[in-house]
Amino acid sequence: MSNPFHPSYGVLPRIFLGREGIIRDFIYGLENGPGDPNRSTAITGARGTGKTVILKEIENEVLKIGWISVYSLMKVDLLEDIFDEMKRKCKEHIQPDAKRRITGISIGQFAVNWENIDSGNRWETKMYNLLMQLTEKDIGVVFEIDEITGNSESLRRFASFFQKHISNFKIAFIMAGIPHQIDSVFTDKVISFLRRSRLKQLGLLSMSESKSLIRKTFALSHKNITEEAIGLLAAKSGGFPYLIQLLGYEVWESSDSAIDISEAKVGIKRAEIYIGSSLIELILQDLSLMDKELIYALAKMNTPAGVSDLMAKTRFDRNKLNQYRRRLVREGIIHSPERGYVDFVIPYMKEYLQRDL
Repeated sequence: MSNPFHPSYGVLPRIFLGREGIIRDFIYGLENGPGDPNRSTAITGARGTGKTVILKEIENEVLKIGWISVYSLMKVDLLEDIFDEMKRKCKEHIQPDAKRRITGISIGQFAVNWENIDSGNRWETKMYNLLMQLTEKDIGVVFEIDEITGNSESLRRFASFFQKHISNFKIAFIMAGIPHQIDSVFTDKVISFLRRSRLKQLGLLSMSESKSLIRKTFALSHKNITEEAIGLLAAKSGGFPYLIQLLGYEVWESSDSAIDISEAKVGIKRAEIYIGSSLIELILQDLSLMDKELIYALAKMNTPAGVSDLMAKTRFDRNKLNQYRRRLVREGIIHSPERGYVDFVIPYMKEYLQRDL
């Protein structure tokens, strides 16, 4: 009997819940035709809210309607990665790319130099040739770029190619990234047209959704869990899909049979060891020094904390404090439970920051 929870990066959970509308809208865009705005979609949200999982689920769904998906992580060799992945995914649908001609012969030590003549030297030419062959077979392609960032020449070239040919080929584009990185893409003047992409902001799962996800996932393994334990696990996760998987994994491992509140507490305690390295440290890497100054000051206070009290703990004036407060709210790190107050959104983050104080 295997553990039904999957806290590993990019691995689909056994039960997918709370994001069905995003997938439904995107698939509708593929079926509705080139003019549908969902064919260019941006998914954003804090780390741990399930952006990569949505891309993986879309990858499964597009296969059902006869499309293929090309998934890439944002990196320096983005264009070649996209091309190589596309060739791998559609190799059964396209002609071999080995049309070659002799460019030179040397006598003595006999040698023949070959040169490809069908793919061209430019990435755009190679992509165009592949898409032409797929279009002849009425096969569409969904390009997925994860962990996207702005100020990238590779992304500019890809996006410009996509814009130029979206009416010629069956293609769609979905990107995923944390909020300020999506913002950097949207404000890039060269590819400002991407602002027209449908923006899907991932929030937290509700308490009822969290409980349902936990209950249904445990049911897959036939290991019973009490409603009290489900409630504690849902509350401790804070509605973060990743934390549900991590906490659920350790809680499932905490007992060989039924799980009650005591076993749940043991599992949650074990999971807490990994939350700092697997989630909070990644979040901190995304923040500026000024962001960190604000959240470390907040960690020293009783929360929810008054904005005026927080200003007294930092070197920010009111305008600067409001600027960084709004930024951290958008990043999904803090929120305002009521007017004039702020608190952390991410479970365990305050406690983790206090270790460094």
